[in-house]
Amino acid sequence: MRVKCCARSFKQKLWDEKSKPARLIALLACCLLLAACPSSGGDLLPLPQSGGDELESASFKNDTLSVTHNQITIKARGNWSVSDSDTWLTLEIKNAGAKAVTISFDNCELINQSSREKLSLRSLADKEKAAPAFINERTVAIESGQTKSYYASFFIKSADGRASVSRNVEGQTVTLSIPALVQGETSAPVDFLFSFKYVEYQH
Repeated sequence: MRVKCCARSFKQKLWDEKSKPARLIALLACCLLLAACPSSGGDLLPLPQSGGDELESASFKNDTLSVTHNQITIKARGNWSVSDSDTWLTLEIKNAGAKAVTISFDNCELINQSSREKLSLRSLADKEKAAPAFINERTVAIESGQTKSYYASFFIKSADGRASVSRNVEGQTVTLSIPALVQGETSAPVDFLFSFKYVEYQH
């Protein structure tokens, strides 16, 4: 019985020794496969500027960039996808005191700072309503004391402008400009600027 146990132990040890190279090769192959597989998408990592903007958290720590001008606060966070080059932004607009603020999303600009490409607005939806509550006119007004939230989808157009382009933009940066018309005693245009980095999923 002891001889059998010893033989079994020797065979197991021999198997372990022989299988070490195979296990190392398999591990290396997995690592190479993971490195070779392009990302399917991810999150937008806010890049705060020095203009009084603040970082807040929603889905993961510091995923939301908050910018305030003229008693209007806009909070933005987002995701991105490789397959259709979509960049989704969740925007919360709070009017804390102005008579009203009007935003035309058709005039918003989302620009990839690496390629200098301007992404086009694909759709705009009211986050507070049952999906899909798309806004066709793409111009919204937020009255004094109101807070409204929207989903805005942007994409990279193909050369003929008829389809989206599949592209991995991980590591690149993008800048969002939201021009707003703030109505008080006088009406004044204000630009809300946001910068993000395309990163892998953080949560």
